[in-house]
Amino acid sequence: MLHLSGGDDGSTAERIRYGAALAAHGGAHLTGLFTRLPLPLASHYVPPALIAGHRAEVDRAAAVARQLFEDSLRRHGIAGEWIEAEGSALDSIQLYGRSTDLVILGQPVAAKADPVVGPDHGVGQLTQDLVFALGRPVIRLPQGAAPVQRFGRLLIGWNGKKEATRAVHDALPLLRLADAVIVACVGTAGLKTTPGSELARHLARHDVAVDLVVSPERDGRAGPELLQLAAQHDADLVVMGAYGYMRWRERIFGGATEAVLRQARIPVLFSH
Repeated sequence: MLHLSGGDDGSTAERIRYGAALAAHGGAHLTGLFTRLPLPLASHYVPPALIAGHRAEVDRAAAVARQLFEDSLRRHGIAGEWIEAEGSALDSIQLYGRSTDLVILGQPVAAKADPVVGPDHGVGQLTQDLVFALGRPVIRLPQGAAPVQRFGRLLIGWNGKKEATRAVHDALPLLRLADAVIVACVGTAGLKTTPGSELARHLARHDVAVDLVVSPERDGRAGPELLQLAAQHDADLVVMGAYGYMRWRERIFGGATEAVLRQARIPVLFSH
């Protein structure tokens, strides 16, 4: 499922191209979910002309997105459906996303002074909230750079923890389709076996051959180290577990998940 909304600020076409290409690559069904935020409780204080203008702008954005989406389905020869929902993006994505295998999100744009629905369209923490609440893997696309539409080289961030294990198995259909899979072992000093060796044997039983790269975590910089390895190996997608520590701890003291959310310039599949 691909999430779209009226506040995407020009990234709609890029998201649709990526989602359609990924669905075509995996022979998948693609659902386009366009969410419309509800008017605030104090909307009766907003001039009617502003509300009418806001609704017209969202209608226009929905119509443009739907046309691009349906054109992409025909171009790639894939099956799909279009859904429009009014309400919070978090609630709508949970409602429809739990009946899908994967949800694709964009990165929230910078705060925007919308006189009707508020400064940031209420999606500043959408990725983080969904990673915890959805129960499905989430691919977050980068802001400001068109996501590549190749899916040949995937890099797994592996530390042997529960979250990383979940991410690997959520991504298994994509790993089977990849031309190359790199297992990047970062922050694995506590493991008793060779980092990644057991995972490599397990994936081989699923017909996924991997290359192992072991990199020591330096001063708690597992996230930046993982992104650096992804750049060195020209990865098209990073697969990683999210929030191995409590979310508040990562927000306050920093952690790999928050670092990757802020810095990634390629798509990242998160799972918790």
